[in-house]
Amino acid sequence: MSVTTNAAQTAARLRKIAERVEERAVDGLRAIAGATYREAGLGTPVDTGRARANWRVTVAGETFDVIGISTGPRAAQESAASQAESQSQREASSALAALRPGDRLFVQNNLPYIRRLNHGHSRKKPAGFVERALAEGRSVARRIRLVDRRGL
Repeated sequence: MSVTTNAAQTAARLRKIAERVEERAVDGLRAIAGATYREAGLGTPVDTGRARANWRVTVAGETFDVIGISTGPRAAQESAASQAESQSQREASSALAALRPGDRLFVQNNLPYIRRLNHGHSRKKPAGFVERALAEGRSVARRIRLVDRRGL
């Protein structure tokens, strides 16, 4: 038995496979970051909502911004936090949609007290919500398939 192959056809097929792997890798990173971001937000204890609103997803570079919430009556703070959280979610969706091969992606919260919350400072949610968010991201990553059995 002999196998005959055309170098140009083989090269074209390999390019197609490489493009598909790259697309699936970017889609996978979007899924991982999205799951991590969602789980971090859901796990964050809420008092005024500022901590939850400060979860951010950025592409290409870290942000060092902190979303401020106005001081004043409790209802005004909660309303401002809700609006900030919605804005943060829109920004995260835009960042994930803009992700391209080779980009760096960040999921972060820059509030100075986020570590204390994660270590259990608040009784509203259990400690370790960041670790649970990372575990959810890892779980998503394990299900990603860059190449199927046909090589695509």
